Amino acid sequence: PDVRAAFEEGRVGAGVVMASLVHESNVVARVLMRVSPGVRNRFLADKLIMYKLGIELALGIVGKVSAEFERRRGNFFKEFDFVIANIITAVIADVALVYFPAPVASLTGAASGGANASWLSRQIHAMPGNIFQRDRPYPLALRAGSLGYKMSQLFVAGFFANLLGVSIVNGSVAAREFLDPTWKNPNPKSDVVKSASLYATFLGVSAACRYQLVNGIEDNVFPMLMKGLPGQVEHAATLALRLGNTFWGSQQWVIFAQMTGVQKAAEAPREAARAGATN
Repeated sequence: PDVRAAFEEGRVGAGVVMASLVHESNVVARVLMRVSPGVRNRFLADKLIMYKLGIELALGIVGKVSAEFERRRGNFFKEFDFVIANIITAVIADVALVYFPAPVASLTGAASGGANASWLSRQIHAMPGNIFQRDRPYPLALRAGSLGYKMSQLFVAGFFANLLGVSIVNGSVAAREFLDPTWKNPNPKSDVVKSASLYATFLGVSAACRYQLVNGIEDNVFPMLMKGLPGQVEHAATLALRLGNTFWGSQQWVIFAQMTGVQKAAEAPREAARAGATN
């Protein structure tokens, strides 16, 4: 009812109504939309957000499992707890990379943090979901602020995702050493804070900027190029764009890994697939 009222009063466009109908017909999407206003507003702004989330999770999980299998070979199932820890990191990162840069709908026509909100809160609520969102006019300052804010959000998400993953790995190593004193860890324990900081930096800078661009193309270029074409064409183009972005990100990870010493120069190309899997 609130979506219909907002449309009839001219506060939202037909795209929001279409997205609402699409997601309300999907049981999973309907449940997710009730998680929080932030989730619902993103679903209302993009009828393909579930599809995009599926792409990113599939790329992340398949890429991560494949890279882990190649790395561990015969020890894959013996070290499956390590594999799960890395997959958890990838999944959290993938969800964050879809959620934070996604366009945001506002049924009020102009986002606000409420009458009693602070100036900063009102500015954050007034920002677009990404710098290319154009559902209404946004001052340049708000678009620039949005980029900085999204970069900080992804930095925090990356930090805690990696912190959780590395902590699980280190905990598994400690448990194995306690249960089997003869077992020797083939790899040195990771520096939790350093690893999380470097991962967060990559996510907050490289991935944040790339996903801003990805959302800009999907929201502004695809509708113009594919007007009147079957929906499957847009689905295929979205898949191709996000596949290309993952490959581009893996190449950037090679450079970042060599510069920061996360991986040795000889190992970085082999580990690129793992970075691509976490975008």
